[in-house]
Formats: sequence, structure tokens, C-alpha cells
Amino acid sequence: MTAAPLSDKRRLLREQILRREGFAAQAPQRIPRRAGTGPAPLSFGQQRLWFLHQLDPGSAAYNMSEAVRLTGPLDEATLERALA
Repeated sequence: MTAAPLSDKRRLLREQILRREGFAAQAPQRIPRRAGTGPAPLSFGQQRLWFLHQLDPGSAAYNMSEAVRLTGPLDEATLERALA
């Protein structure tokens, strides 16, 4: 789902509010492409999980249980592939 484009009047109002609040109107910044083809560095959260796994291998401490109620026809093969 994409948002509807702003009208010129709303766009101008948004820019005025951003300027008044001290935010410069600027193009969205893109995440630069990573150089190299090796593995990407781990995020802080990934490092923490790796460390905890080293302390207690096989622990289920970070497993989260979740229940989902499905309604309507079920494509079992697709569900099986998604869970695999």
C-alpha cells in the first residue's frame, strides 16, 4: 500500500512546518552500497545474540511463541515452504 501523493498546498504547508521546527527540507538519504563481497558486519543486536549463544548454546531464551489464526482456504504447500 502506498500513500497518496500530497497536494501542492499540503506539500507547501509541510515544508513550512519543517522549516519552522528546524528541519531542513532535504532529499531522503540512501544507505550506501557496501564494498566487497564478503559477509556483512553484524549489527549490535546480532553480536549480542551471538555472545549469548556462546555462553549458553542451544538456549531457548530468545525464542518467542506466537499464535496465528488463519481463515479461508489454506495452500498447505505454500505454508510449508514459508515455514521451512
